[in-house]
This record gives sequence, structure tokens and C-alpha cells, in this order.
Amino acid sequence: MAVYVDDAVTLWRGHRWAHLMADTLDELHAFAAALGMPRHAFQTAPAVPTTT
Repeated sequence: MAVYVDDAVTLWRGHRWAHLMADTLDELHAFAAALGMPRHAFQTAPAVPTTT
């Protein structure tokens, strides 16, 4: 399983956050679960709308 972590580490609510990417969603969710991350932390769309 390959999981990619970006270097955009952000402090929020006492935790450090970064983006995770994997080849498949199953791999991504398995990796996050192994870290103890809650499923509701998964973000399927940008939190802020993008402008074009």
C-alpha cells in the first residue's frame, strides 16, 4: 500500500493535519483507520469553493 502525505501540515484544534492520498479509497481508509483517524475526517470535496 502506498500512501502519500503532503507537506501542508496545519495546526487545528490541537492536532496537526495534512492531506493523504492513496491509489485507491480502500487503501486510504485502511491507512487512516490504522492511524486511528475517524471516518468523518474524510473530506470528499473542498471545504472552500474554488473560483474559476
